[in-house]
Amino acid sequence: MLMGTISDHSPADWDELVAKVRVGSKVSSQSMLSTKWAKTVHNARDFYLQIFDNDNLVMFAKFYYYPEIPETKFSFIKKYIRGSGDLICVNGPLLLNAEANAESVWIYFVKLVGKLAKKVRPSSINIYPSYGFSNTHVSFDIMRKVIGENKFVEKKWATLYINLTEDEDAIWRSLHNSVRTAVRKCLKQECMVVKIQNVDEYKQYYLKNYNGWAAHKYIPSKIKNIWQATPKNTALYVVTNKNMNLVYSGITFSEDNGIVDIGSMFLTPAAKADSVPTQDYLLWEMIKKYKNNGCQYFDFSGINPNPTTEKEKSIEYFKRKFTNKILEYPVFSKNNVSFIFRLYLMIKFKSKI
Repeated sequence: MLMGTISDHSPADWDELVAKVRVGSKVSSQSMLSTKWAKTVHNARDFYLQIFDNDNLVMFAKFYYYPEIPETKFSFIKKYIRGSGDLICVNGPLLLNAEANAESVWIYFVKLVGKLAKKVRPSSINIYPSYGFSNTHVSFDIMRKVIGENKFVEKKWATLYINLTEDEDAIWRSLHNSVRTAVRKCLKQECMVVKIQNVDEYKQYYLKNYNGWAAHKYIPSKIKNIWQATPKNTALYVVTNKNMNLVYSGITFSEDNGIVDIGSMFLTPAAKADSVPTQDYLLWEMIKKYKNNGCQYFDFSGINPNPTTEKEKSIEYFKRKFTNKILEYPVFSKNNVSFIFRLYLMIKFKSKI
């Protein structure tokens, strides 16, 4: 008999549970995206879903609810009439064994997600499944069938990766010629790779330049808290000129379970002015570093395997300069806008949404 729980407190054995199923699998974001970081940067709330079969845990997942920002005096009313914010499951749900792929378990999972959605009333629900470079027990076929039957829309997604167990010279030769040229140019110009060590360097070298480039701006009063909330397995690197008085680019890297993940990145006007292709250089230096550290995979994170916008095409082009090894997986989203609000729009605009 199946039963499930929803809690806004992490189970005492959560990390041990994640460790049981993440061997060789990209489920590390369950821990990489720390609760402290999500709460500090995005004012997120975390929820933990667990499903038991005759008292035996078979499936579990962490969800984050990201409220709509900025909130206004009408946010409360809007939330309960329309729904607001996003409910997101990052790399989940996780299964303790292959038997948990039973259709009945997935149906119960969708039921629990529905209960959680009624509690937080998001305007959208998004599920990004765990994927692995080895078995994760997740059957995408069963997942597609059950989740798809519950008004979720499937989108094909993928990641590009490098197998770090291969010979370094072989990896170097497999890079696009433009990457190798960029590396040689940066070495000739004596560019420096700098690891951010403290909050002062974080402000001086990273955030000052990231905020000038990115759409999302970090609030100055929160910078110290953001630095302290950065997960321990996450490292921030920048590339500077040889005098370290000009920052050219920066990238965030997270390492867990033998898998390296690239995160946010930026490129400054100085890099363009001096014509220094430092992002290529920094990625190559990190490929070597993490390979020497014994990591197995360098994950370039998500791309749309069938890009439709110029931004998606640009991202795919940039990442394919490093590798053509690709792993595809589905992601699911659901419009959770309330029926009352949709009815209102239908009457107002005389069209369906």
